[in-house]
Amino acid sequence: MLVLWALRAVNVALTPRFVPRLPKGGAERNPGSPAGLPQAILSDRPASFVSVVVPARNEERDVRAATLSKLAQDDLRFEVVVVDDRSEDATGRILADLASSDPRLVVVKGVEPPADWLGKPHALHQGTLAARARERTDWLLFADADVHFSPDAVRRAAAFAEERGLEFLTLMPRLVTESFAEKLLIAAVPDFGFAYFPGWAFNVPALRRWGGGAGAFNLIRRGLYDDLGGHAALRNSVVDDIQLGRSAKKSGAACLLALGLDAVSVRMYHGFRETLNGFTKNGYFGLGANVPLALLLLAGFTVEGLLPFAVLSAFLAGVPVPGTPLLLAAAGAASALLVRASVQRLLGYSSWVVLLHPVWVIAVAFVFLRSTVSNGVLGRNVWRGRVRDVRTLRI
Repeated sequence: MLVLWALRAVNVALTPRFVPRLPKGGAERNPGSPAGLPQAILSDRPASFVSVVVPARNEERDVRAATLSKLAQDDLRFEVVVVDDRSEDATGRILADLASSDPRLVVVKGVEPPADWLGKPHALHQGTLAARARERTDWLLFADADVHFSPDAVRRAAAFAEERGLEFLTLMPRLVTESFAEKLLIAAVPDFGFAYFPGWAFNVPALRRWGGGAGAFNLIRRGLYDDLGGHAALRNSVVDDIQLGRSAKKSGAACLLALGLDAVSVRMYHGFRETLNGFTKNGYFGLGANVPLALLLLAGFTVEGLLPFAVLSAFLAGVPVPGTPLLLAAAGAASALLVRASVQRLLGYSSWVVLLHPVWVIAVAFVFLRSTVSNGVLGRNVWRGRVRDVRTLRI
């Protein structure tokens, strides 16, 4: 266990070395007059035009504020394409209202996905068909409907990608949490990304198998996107955002993961029930989409996470514990807390939740076990009112 935590400490230490922060400032890429914006969008576009493509299904709670933040960019040559994926709430009406007053917003009325497509990849596919970013050197920017951009997010990201000669850039957003369940469970995202797994390896070109992306912000050249087969190649992927980045990295394209904490933010889920269902949808696929492997990983994660604290608790309760096991348990517990606290500090989050490490381990193990039973045993993947047979899906 100490060896594992030593390796995780190395992962955290290497993160600042390999994973840059999105630079602040930067010259305006597309100067022009806001008064002439509609004409500028429709004609004489520069090669680096950006189409922000957003899937939206039943997003009435967040879609107005998040879409307005995307429209408030100081880069004048861009558009926002939102696909209303057959929403059953007020999402469509809100988007229509916003589009009536801003020509940069294009609303696509989505159609039901074919039997061999998942809803989100199909919505993104429809969005790219409507996008004006059609030249190979244009940019497609995929972002979820509840993601908020700072006013300079698009300009900074596109300028950074162009300066670095990138074809794919994904940004780690600031994760907003409010309820106790969110603060406890969503800590798993940065912990798994930068400690349990070597997130820094995404930025080592030679390691082509270590790639990924994020639903909050995936910026890709239109030419590369088309070469990879677009979302048609990801039609039944539950984690299409991650797979898009993996495909780009495997192709040999110039890819990068950066921290965009001051440019992009999202509150992934609201409250315990929504957080539970969100991780239930994806957790099994993060464990390899294989039941025996998932159970083995969860057993190892649980034993490793709880054993040092169990030994220490037994000692404090008066159970005689030999010196060496006691020291090893103390070192293991301290290593877990220090490494996880380092991740939280690196990303600017509060570290107090790390003190609840045993509770976190139990909660994460429960949620991922629930996901394994739902997807791997019962064969049901459920999200946004849609139920799919897991046998038709892939990672």
